[in-house]
Amino acid sequence: MKQELTISPSLVDFLFNNPATRRGPNRSVKIINIIEQNKIAVDEKSLIWNEYISAVDRLSGNDKEEIGEIFSFWLLEGFVNFTNSITNNIYDIAEKTKDKILFELALSPKEINKLQKKHYEIEFHNYETAINPTLTHKLKNAPYKYTFEENVLYDFELIFEPYFRDSKFLKIIDPFIYNEKAVANFEKLISFSNFQQIDIVAHSHHNYVKKYSNGKIKEYQSNYDNFLTKVNSLKSSDVICKLDSFSSKKHFERYIYTENIKIKLPGGLDFIDQDGKVNISNDSNDIPELEITVIH
Repeated sequence: MKQELTISPSLVDFLFNNPATRRGPNRSVKIINIIEQNKIAVDEKSLIWNEYISAVDRLSGNDKEEIGEIFSFWLLEGFVNFTNSITNNIYDIAEKTKDKILFELALSPKEINKLQKKHYEIEFHNYETAINPTLTHKLKNAPYKYTFEENVLYDFELIFEPYFRDSKFLKIIDPFIYNEKAVANFEKLISFSNFQQIDIVAHSHHNYVKKYSNGKIKEYQSNYDNFLTKVNSLKSSDVICKLDSFSSKKHFERYIYTENIKIKLPGGLDFIDQDGKVNISNDSNDIPELEITVIH
C-alpha cells in the first residue's frame, strides 16, 4: 500500500519477545508483512533510525543478529521514507507524514485511547488493530475482506486510495462502468495515481444501450458518450487506455487490478454513491462484500 508508518522503537522489543517460528506466521511475522507492504517514516537525520539500532544493540541472545538483519534489509531494500522532520520524537515524525499512522504495538486499548486524545491527528495502532484495521481506519492491509452495511456512510477515497499509490497499471472489469455513479467513482479512482496504462472491460455499446437500458436509450447513450469522452481525454494525456467488451453475454463479477492488488467489488463501481451510501441489492445471493488480495 506504500503508506507512511511511524513506528515506535519498542518494535525492537516486540520482535524480540515474539520470535519467528517454523510453525507459520506468528505475531512478529504478521507485523513484518504489514511493514513491508508500506514504508517506515524516518526523520531526515535518521535520529529515530539510530534509536532502532541502539535498541537492537541492547538485545542479547540468538535473536539479536536476526532482528538487526531485518532492519538492515528494510533500509537497503527501500522500505524507509525520509520525512522533513529533524527529531527522534515519534509523534512529531508522524504528524509530518501523509498518513499520520503510528504503531505502538505493545500498548493496551486504554493506553492507545489516551494517546489518541492527546495527539488527535495521529491514528494509533497496537498489535490487534494493526493486523486487523477496520474499514474506517486510514491503515490498509491486504488480504482484507469486509461486508458493507446498510444505513452506514462510507468514504470512497479513504477505502481505496492507499491501495493504488504509485501504481502504473489499472484494470477495471465492470459491465456497467458507463453508469453515472460509476463514472464519478472512476474519476476518483484514476486520480489516486499517475497511471500509465488503464484497461477497461465492460458491456459493448450495443448490449449497454440497446439490451440493458430498459427503454432509457437516450439516457444510456448519453452515459456511454460521456464515458468515451473521458477515455479519449486520458488517451490525449499519453495514458494508454483500452476499452474492450465482454466475450460472453453474462458477467456478474466486478474486479479492479493493479500490478500488486486484486479487488473484488460488491457490485460495479457504482456500488457507492457520492454521499457514501452503498447500494445493497435485495437479492439475498448478492452479498455486498469487498475482498482485497495481493498478487504475487
